[in-house]
Amino acid sequence: MMLQALWLASGEAPGAGVRALWAGNYFANALEKEERASPGRHAVTRVAWLLVHQSQERRMRNLEHHLVTGAVAVWLSRHATESELKRYLAGWGYFGRGARGVEAAAATYFGKRPSELTVAQVGMLAGLLRSPSRDEPACNPARAVKRRDFVLTRLRDAGVITPEELTAAMSEPFVVLPPPVPCRWP
Repeated sequence: MMLQALWLASGEAPGAGVRALWAGNYFANALEKEERASPGRHAVTRVAWLLVHQSQERRMRNLEHHLVTGAVAVWLSRHATESELKRYLAGWGYFGRGARGVEAAAATYFGKRPSELTVAQVGMLAGLLRSPSRDEPACNPARAVKRRDFVLTRLRDAGVITPEELTAAMSEPFVVLPPPVPCRWP
């Protein structure tokens, strides 16, 4: 379920393969001045962004960054399978608090292994991929709950969880371990 939650939280439609070429949409959004394209908009974009930013040359200019990310995304859309991208997101996605990957995130936020997480906790972790600092549950619980509920609703719409599980997960108390450093904003 965690892989499906990460996939849905990254903006990919349920069951959609990576063969759908979205790169034109990525570039159109990147060039619009009113709205910047976020790296978590689509799962393929997210993986491409991670690959580009883990390279040794991290200080790219803005246009060069978009061109390289777009080229990597086009390559991924033609060569990587959906399950390969899901595994990469689960293993290398950044969840905040220095946690890279699902194992580290589960331990950092809940002190558990991923197999021990509840449905609500899975939704919270998957929701963090978009913006780990803004959606930090200890610093901004209302925003984290809103994002968690969005992910849980997408899981229900995709048929991964039942409506009863959705209701139970949304009513579950929101408890995470405190962050290692105090929040910088209220």
